[in-house]
Amino acid sequence: MMNGLNLIVAEAQGRDVSHLDILLQVKNKGILIFYGNGADLGDFGQFAESLKKEKLKKYPKEKIIVVSMQNKNTFFEYLSKFKTFQIDELHVFSHAAGGGLYLGYHNNESQVSRTNAYNQSLQLKRKITYEEVVEAEIGALLTDDYLTAKALKLKKRNDLFSSNATIKFWGCNSGISNWTYSDTPPAYYWSALNTKNTPKPSIAQATADFFQRETFGATSGSHIEFLVNGKWEILKKQPKNHGGIRLHPDKGNYNSYKPK
Repeated sequence: MMNGLNLIVAEAQGRDVSHLDILLQVKNKGILIFYGNGADLGDFGQFAESLKKEKLKKYPKEKIIVVSMQNKNTFFEYLSKFKTFQIDELHVFSHAAGGGLYLGYHNNESQVSRTNAYNQSLQLKRKITYEEVVEAEIGALLTDDYLTAKALKLKKRNDLFSSNATIKFWGCNSGISNWTYSDTPPAYYWSALNTKNTPKPSIAQATADFFQRETFGATSGSHIEFLVNGKWEILKKQPKNHGGIRLHPDKGNYNSYKPK
């Protein structure tokens, strides 16, 4: 499993942004699908490819980009590379909590960065700061990240998404607002995020506000469903033959969050 993504990896998969800009004429629209590290839920790449198969009914294959995305810095860098190709739909398969998408959930890169930052604060005999946690959480796209200089630079782009574009976070809890972080004493790490920019909006609402596009997210946990004989079903194990795989909220459906 890759710990992150760079454009060299994307190019090897036939998904290089600059290559797409050469092939496609100005103002062409398409779909971008990011998938994070599934960990205990399996390979999120399966879900991304299943969605791609569904979207092929509407879009030609060269207008659907599927990319492994486990690093928030690369998330912003990748989006900044688009020039003539507009995003009609952005889909992200990821673990989430109300305050962020955990793209690199349980991957080694994220865990090492977190541990190093925490240990450094212990060596300095002080509490870790809000800024240090935001920087250390390279595998988490936090609501707080939308306030950073790198993000605000991307926000100036008004041509990244088509006018009617939508964003959807496939997975759990991305629609929960007022998220409060906590630690198990005596540890102090996540709680540092409560010292600024509170109350936290949900990552779904923060994304809608940042990109000014309608965003969909769940307010509960989620589970795996398989498309069998035209119907989505919850099964104990993956069937040999199925028409698709998806993540669906345990309660209700994905909710809509409009830009403010």
